[in-house]
Amino acid sequence: MPRNKYTNEYLDSLVGIKSNNRTIIRHKSKNTNIILICKCEKHGENGVSIQRFKKNNKLPYCKECLIESRNKERQINIGKKYGALTIIDIHIKKTKSGLKRAFANTKCECGTIKDILYMSVLRGHTKSCGCYAHANLANKKIGDFVAKDKIIDKNTTYWRCVCETCSFTRLYKAKILATRENNNYKKLICCKCNVRAFGHGYRGIYIPEYKNSNVYGYVAYHVYVMSQYLGRPLFPWEKVHHKNGDKLDNRIENLELWYKGHPPGQRIEDMIEYWIEMLSLYKPEALQLEYLIKDPQTEKLEIINIQKEPTCQ
Repeated sequence: MPRNKYTNEYLDSLVGIKSNNRTIIRHKSKNTNIILICKCEKHGENGVSIQRFKKNNKLPYCKECLIESRNKERQINIGKKYGALTIIDIHIKKTKSGLKRAFANTKCECGTIKDILYMSVLRGHTKSCGCYAHANLANKKIGDFVAKDKIIDKNTTYWRCVCETCSFTRLYKAKILATRENNNYKKLICCKCNVRAFGHGYRGIYIPEYKNSNVYGYVAYHVYVMSQYLGRPLFPWEKVHHKNGDKLDNRIENLELWYKGHPPGQRIEDMIEYWIEMLSLYKPEALQLEYLIKDPQTEKLEIINIQKEPTCQ
């Protein structure tokens, strides 16, 4: 029984297959592995494992051909501008860990020439030589915010920004503000005073301290409008319904307060009649002598007797 699952007849049938500038000329076994000896049209003979060939039933490019193709792609990007950096040249050099990496010799808008990792520049992770972090943005308006104070924490520069409309304060990194200063489609938008998409076609507003907010600090805008109208946050068993079905029409005239317990989908006015009917059937004395209050410590509803029974002496 052979030590591998590939027979000699199958391996001989692979000889002569050509793909990606390489041709299989013979095969050999190394321990339990089978190596296909291929000849590249440019760089001579080299080996490929049978597993790599079976992956796509194609021969991969040889290492030298891949390096040449990558160098051609890099040459195309010479002279292009990414952020504030213009690529002057691309070369290979060793990093501190001893690995060979492609570096781009770049020129910043401030005139500084610096070597930066090529892929970091290409993917937009590095947008300047470092001058963005030292730019003076005091009292500059960027979107809805105005930069006020400069804060340095653990070698990272931040700016304290204040929204002009609602005075909402937030910290932004200096390089983020510098890249968005002259970028119209990435202007900073205040998430507190601007209504945003909330999900399922609704709109939400950012109020993290509000009782009806979710874990991200957003409150559904129709819930917020109804709670402002009632003068209190909504209870968990209450639901706000749009009369005309338009989830973006959040006028108080278009909103209804519903009870979503049992039975579901009923209006509050209907539920009041339902509750009175249930109490009259099962506990009629509660309609005359007792009422419900909320215990501030346990936040549970308790029945309190209005008329105190006379005590026996």
